Amino acid sequence: MIQTLILFAILIFIVARYSKNPIGMYIILIWWGALNLLNYFSLSGLFIISSDTQYVYFLFFVFFTLSFIFTENFINSRVYDNFNINVSLYSYNFLFYFALLLIVPIQIMFTVRAIYLFSFIMEPSMYRSDVFGLITGTSSLFFNSVHVAKAHAFIIGPLQFVVFFSGISYFIVRKKVGLLFLGTILIVLDAIMMFGRFGYHYLIISILLYFIFTNKNKYKEEKFRVYLFSIVLFLILIFASLKITNNRGDSNIIKILKTYIVTYHTESFTIFDIELKNPNSILHEYTYGLSTLGGIERYFIPLINIFGYRFISQADQVGGYLHQNFLIGYDEYNNPLLFNAYGSIFFTMYRDGGLIAVSVFGILLGFFFSIYSGSLKTKDPIDFAIFYGLLFLILYGIFQPTVLGPMLPALFILYILKQVLKAYTKLIH
Repeated sequence: MIQTLILFAILIFIVARYSKNPIGMYIILIWWGALNLLNYFSLSGLFIISSDTQYVYFLFFVFFTLSFIFTENFINSRVYDNFNINVSLYSYNFLFYFALLLIVPIQIMFTVRAIYLFSFIMEPSMYRSDVFGLITGTSSLFFNSVHVAKAHAFIIGPLQFVVFFSGISYFIVRKKVGLLFLGTILIVLDAIMMFGRFGYHYLIISILLYFIFTNKNKYKEEKFRVYLFSIVLFLILIFASLKITNNRGDSNIIKILKTYIVTYHTESFTIFDIELKNPNSILHEYTYGLSTLGGIERYFIPLINIFGYRFISQADQVGGYLHQNFLIGYDEYNNPLLFNAYGSIFFTMYRDGGLIAVSVFGILLGFFFSIYSGSLKTKDPIDFAIFYGLLFLILYGIFQPTVLGPMLPALFILYILKQVLKAYTKLIH
């Protein structure tokens, strides 16, 4: 416990001393450091991680921090783009109408079907398993079609994060509300469709991040309206999350707090520790970059399989493996705690090549996070959207291997969108 406190305190001091844009790093280091420390107290009965496992986390964050500082001080000024008002305007208009006319209607259609299914066809608790195909292998929501489910996951999943990250960015940087409204709707619709809590969690965290990233409002009346709206929205999101929890069979408030506040935020540390000690775990089957880039790799697998090869994407392999129940501790009544699907981003990084891969990805993530942290000063909306997406990728990597899901492709789409619009503006001007 003392080692954890000392290391993260040193890293925070280094960032404070040598960084010009430290706020993103503060958020990541405090988030991971606090939850890492919370795991030591084992408030819900989780096994405490070993020193060997702790060194893996230490190694990553040391390289991540040093890479961030080095990039900011010696590379950033040579790499970072200047803000382009035309690219910003074209991007906002394109994403707004694209979301309004295409993505939102598709999500409304599936959401209406979801509400019908868990209201009249099956119990909400059963719907949760059905929507992930755990009962029959296919999902009733997607008309029991694997192709429809994959099309939705491959296309709509990343695009809704593109809209959400951009909506947050344009609201914080340019005070534009429209795209944020559509992005929020998409996240809520997806949460209803999947009958999950993560969507509400994204919005709750975003409310907190808004106050971190924005300057104080000039007028008291404006501050009052912002605070009042944020508090009301915050309470609505908490209520929605608790309502879903209650409908899924959990009603004891103490159990809810222990499970969804403590266990869900710290169990990935224990699962990673267990799998590191398990010589038969797929964690030790090195994939040399394919796991950490699994969110991109999965797009190429169907194309490769067309030619007769039988490859399975890392997203499916790791996701399927982590869906098994892991014994992660015992509660106060000595009942076993069995949880799944919480392997964290460290599961994929370590699977790519052990400590070397963890170090390399620490350096790479530190580099890109430093590059796009520059948007805190330049106020480039697209770059700030990428920065916000990277922040989410790392923060929510504590719950699951986020690099296997839609967030990573969303960042690539944002980057490509900016390059296309830059070329377009040069062509027409």
